[in-house]
This record gives sequence, structure tokens and C-alpha cells, in this order.
Amino acid sequence: GIPDSMSYDDAALIEPVACSVKAVERAGIKPGAIVLIVGLGFMGQLNGILAKHYGAKQVIGTDMVPYRLQKALDFGMDAVINAGVEDVTGTVSELTDGIMADVVIVGPGSISAMKSGLSCAGKGARVLFFMSTPEEDVLDLRPFDLYFKEITLLSSYSCGPGDTHAARDLINAGIISAEKV
Repeated sequence: GIPDSMSYDDAALIEPVACSVKAVERAGIKPGAIVLIVGLGFMGQLNGILAKHYGAKQVIGTDMVPYRLQKALDFGMDAVINAGVEDVTGTVSELTDGIMADVVIVGPGSISAMKSGLSCAGKGARVLFFMSTPEEDVLDLRPFDLYFKEITLLSSYSCGPGDTHAARDLINAGIISAEKV
């Protein structure tokens, strides 16, 4: 249940935060990880906040909307990249000394966002697709790159009871709040 002390505004965040909890846990974010968040809409912001909470040492966000980029910095991301004017892959390489991302969470359900995320994945990276594409879209990729870089592709759909309880606890602890986001 919802604690009596929790506002309705905070309670309304439980379901979206639970979806982020599931994604971040499926992506296997460990302390010290370099994480790239592709797409900084509301869910991308939550994914970034949770990546930091789960111990990522460097969280980089990318989007094309300056307001979202600034919000990501306000919420604690370490760096942001304007995909409309900057080379995302090259900038991620510069920001990580060539290591690239250990975990990539691709928010938008677009082929271009997915390709951008895959191009920023480092050796042994986990790339999670957070949203679905339209049913008819096809992502072409090079199995050669997946194989030799040992990249794991994941997706995350919806959330379950454990994710919901974790989200409630994160909100109750003030890690995420309606006022903050």
C-alpha cells in the first residue's frame, strides 16, 4: 500500500518509477559503471536518477532538446550531449577516454536512437531498449560487432510487484519526489 505520509503527487510516480527500477535492474547497473541515457524525456530523467542511485560513476545523457539537457544536469547527470549538433559517439568516446558506455538505456522507440545507443556501447556492454518501435520497424545491426564486443541486448517492458515496492520505497525515502521531478 501507499504510506499515509506520501502525497498523492508522489504516489502518482510509483508506476513510472517502477518501470525505471525494472529497466535499471535488468540493465545490470553496478557501482562504478559508465551509463549512457539516450533520450531525456520524463522516463529518461528517471532512468538517469536511478542509474546514479544504483552507483553509476558517470551518467551521460543525450537528447536534442536543450531544456531536457539542462534538466538532466540539474538532476545530477555528469554530462549531456546535444544529439542535434554534436557527434554522440565521438563525444561519448571523449568523455570516457575511449572506454565507451558499460550500460546504454535507449529511451525512444526509434531505430536512429537504437543505432546511436549501440554505437556508444563499449566492450561487454549491456544495451537496453526501453520503448518499443512501431511493429513494422526493422533494426539492422552487425552481429560481428555484437560478437567481438560481447554486447548484450535487452529490453524492458512494464513492471512487476517487486519493482512497484522498490519504487514506493525510493519515493518514500525522498530519492525521487514529485517536487523534484
